[in-house]
Amino acid sequence: MVALGTFLPWVKTGSRSRTSYGLMGLIDRLEFAPGGPAARAVQLWPLVPTLCVLTMIAAWWPRHRLAGVGGLLIALYVGGVAFSLGTAPVTVLIGPRVVVPASALLVAASVVCLVRPTRRAGSGPA
Repeated sequence: MVALGTFLPWVKTGSRSRTSYGLMGLIDRLEFAPGGPAARAVQLWPLVPTLCVLTMIAAWWPRHRLAGVGGLLIALYVGGVAFSLGTAPVTVLIGPRVVVPASALLVAASVVCLVRPTRRAGSGPA
């Protein structure tokens, strides 16, 4: 749901609604994040769907710690950006309203992955 939420409309600027990718492109073009970690976060935003897929693959394979860490990073990154739009002077649309609760669920699932014991092949009943 986090990855899906990034493709939904996030803000309305003028007469256009923008997805998170359009918003990040606008932030980059207008140089609202001219350097440092904020600029890097804006530049890496297009990798969010790929990171979500890689985290899901890690969860399907017996790589629970990797999935947990990946899920936490994605939830904090995407959820934090979506949550911060609540204070922005723009019309916030459905995207952040989907991403914030989905990020909270992702945090919970990530914690489960981190504390869940990893079962190795051949150990235990089949």
